[in-house]
Formats: sequence, structure tokens, C-alpha cells
Amino acid sequence: MLTTAHFNHTIDERLDAMRQTGDAPADSLVALLFEDNPSESLSLLYRWAESDQTELPLMLYPEHPFWIHYQLLPDWVNPRLLDVGRQFFHQYADEIMLLLGFLSLPYCYAAADGAKVLFRSQRIIQDTRRRLAETAQFVLAMHHEDAFDIFKPAMPRAMRMMITVRLMHAAVRYHIRRLGKWNYSLLGVPVNQEDMAGTNMAFSFIILKGLRKIGYALAHQQAHAYLHLWNLVGHFIGVQEQLLPADERTAALLDQAIVRRQFKASPEGRALTQALIATMEENATNLPLMPFKGWVPAYMRFLLGDFVANLLAIPHSTLSPSIFHLYKLRGQLRSLSSPNTATNFGALLQRLYGKLTYRLPERM
Repeated sequence: MLTTAHFNHTIDERLDAMRQTGDAPADSLVALLFEDNPSESLSLLYRWAESDQTELPLMLYPEHPFWIHYQLLPDWVNPRLLDVGRQFFHQYADEIMLLLGFLSLPYCYAAADGAKVLFRSQRIIQDTRRRLAETAQFVLAMHHEDAFDIFKPAMPRAMRMMITVRLMHAAVRYHIRRLGKWNYSLLGVPVNQEDMAGTNMAFSFIILKGLRKIGYALAHQQAHAYLHLWNLVGHFIGVQEQLLPADERTAALLDQAIVRRQFKASPEGRALTQALIATMEENATNLPLMPFKGWVPAYMRFLLGDFVANLLAIPHSTLSPSIFHLYKLRGQLRSLSSPNTATNFGALLQRLYGKLTYRLPERM
């Protein structure tokens, strides 16, 4: 795993190499899916991902090296830490689910080159609300008690979701490569290892920073366990082990390096952010958390800080930052659901959207 010892004069060389690295096993499998019999292959993939059947369909090439990744847990996994990480999530589920939209996603959009890939799909612009719901469903699934139980007769739904997301990333690389209009030397491989590592930390380390900013004093073991759990998520969606931070200090150093290297203003990042703000304002007008217009971008700027907020063109607010220090999100969010909010949030998503499923893009 990545440790503080790796942060020396060669860190930029390491990350430069990771910027030109995709996910070879997933890329190879996706090429087979699209070039053999895509209509039948993708249909079988989706049926498998959404069902409880044990066997992989033949068209999914069960002997392909891609599947080896899902036969064993990595040797660094600590089951006790996974349990503590799950407990931590459920303790702060209200706050974490809101921080995903206010902090994690816009934080990702500040990485300009990575934002170009997201913008190309257009789906996150045209159907932002559903994309947010899919992200929320994914995060909820990662904290289910059987999420990483690869030894169950039927693969857990969370594992199937991670596999589908990994193949979805590979499909993006496949289509962009075939279009032949991507500047690889300047932008790196689409959905490359550096971008994937940064995104994974946006859902782990950056969430920890957000919780502390809104006033929570987190126990070291809890924070470490949450990072550990999301390192395992990163492992199963294809992030190389050398980019999974062993502890919070290493995560902070990796975050600083990625911000220095990748965060800059871009029209794509700003367009993604404006679509996110508009969607959140549209769907939150009746919540006591957001009692007046302008609260969403104001709170987003508070969490992100002026540097990132300026890159994303999030408007300045006349609200004093002290307002956001006066309370924590938990008491303001009870109108969303009753206690045991992770379970109820999942039920709410089911009622609003039905069965949310990931699909591999068939074109870009």
C-alpha cells in the first residue's frame, strides 16, 4: 500500500506513470464484450449483475483473468476494521449522504482533466438527479454487512455493483480510444489510476475532512477504519494497491499531490458543478436545512473552501461562515427520514427511482 515513505522527489514521476495507466484486466474484458456480441453480452451482464444467480453466464468469459480479482480478499484486509468502518458510516449516515453532494462530487469536478471525461458522457449533465441517486445507492451498498463476502454462494449485490462500475470505467476508455479524439499525452488515459485514486479518496478521506469541518471530533480508530473500508472498495473497482493510502497522513499527502497536479478551472468542471447545484436546489426547497435561496452554493463553498469553490465558479455568499459552525447536519435532516437513516434512505431511493442499475455506455 501507499505510505508516507513514498512521498519524496519521485512522487510526481509515480503519479505521471499512473496517469498513463488504465485497468488492463477490465479493458481486456470490455473489449471482448463489445467486439464479440455486444447486444447479447451486455444483456447477460446486466441480468447477472441484478440477479442472485451464482454462475457467470458463458458470454461473460468466466475464465478471463479479470475474475481472479474477485476470488480472494487482499492480504492487508482487517475484518475488524471493516466492522468498525461500517459502524462509523451508520453513526454518521445523515451527514455522509449529504456530504456526498455538497463536498465529494464537486471536489472531483475540480480535477479538470478528469472532469472532461465526466462531461463527455453528458449523462451527468442531462440526468443529474438520477446520477446522484445511483451514487447514493452505491455508497449505501458498500456499507452493508455482507458487501465484501466473496465466499457467499451468491455474490453480494455490492460486489456486483463494484464489478459493473469497474467495467463501466473500462467502457469509457474503450469508446474514447475508438473515437481517436483524445490527447493522451496531455490528459492521460481516460479514467486513469490517478483519477480513480482521487475519486476513491473523495468518498473516504474527503468525507472525514467534511465531518470534522462541520464540527465532529472523530476518533482516530473510526477514521482509520473508514479509510480502510474504502481502500477495499478501491481495490475491487480497480485502483492499484500502490495508490491506496495506508493511513490518514498518507491520504492527506496523496490528496495534496493530486490537488497540486490536477486541480484547475475548467469549463467542464464548472458546468458539472452548476448542474449539481441546480439539481440540489430543485429537490431541497422544502427541507428546513435549506430555508432560503442561495443556501446550497453557500454551504458548498463553506465545505470546499474558497480555492476549490473559485475553480468551480461557485458564487460567493453574503452568509457568514459562522452560521455553518452553529449546528451540525444531523438535527436538521430528521425530516428526510426517521432514525436508522441508512436503511430508510435506501427505501426512499427505491420508492423514487425503482431499481437503480448501472449500464455500460454503448457510445460516447
